[in-house]
Amino acid sequence: MFAKKYTARSIMEGVLNCDLKTYKYLDANFRWKTINYVRKNSGTKEDGEELYNDVLCSIYLNIKKGSYDPDKGTFQSYFMQIAHHRWNDCLRKRKQMERTVELNEQTDYADVKEDADMYMTLVQAMKKHLHCLKKNEQELIKLFYYEKKSIEMVAQQLDMSGDYVKLKLYRTREKLKKKIHEDPEFRHL
Repeated sequence: MFAKKYTARSIMEGVLNCDLKTYKYLDANFRWKTINYVRKNSGTKEDGEELYNDVLCSIYLNIKKGSYDPDKGTFQSYFMQIAHHRWNDCLRKRKQMERTVELNEQTDYADVKEDADMYMTLVQAMKKHLHCLKKNEQELIKLFYYEKKSIEMVAQQLDMSGDYVKLKLYRTREKLKKKIHEDPEFRHL
């Protein structure tokens, strides 16, 4: 198919000069090898295509920097060596990413479960000690925390100013916290 005999040196010159015939030669002889290698080693055809292009770019840059010596082995060996290293790096990164995602999922679940348990314990403590508060304090807690009403809505319903509701909420929370911390069952909160 290709009349010209390609040596490592002629490929190097063709890559540097962006010679179309050289790139066609590389495509015909190395693309399928790269794709097959990747598919045999946990990758897809698309991974192989991407790796092939990555290796070509890497070789171009190495030639441009002068770090490729065409007299030290065949071009095929050089190409496949870079492909092997790049693909192994890619697999290592994927494995690391999988471990990180797995670890994050486990950690997130544990954190959420711990937070949910703490929240439920706090709710139990509040319910247990809510009766210790005055009726107007109980009403304030009920409207703000259980009915999820805004400060403005609570103020309007209780006919108070917003600032007074904030102050009263703060004082009521502090009173409730003190009662909960004095209780041996909930002292750890």
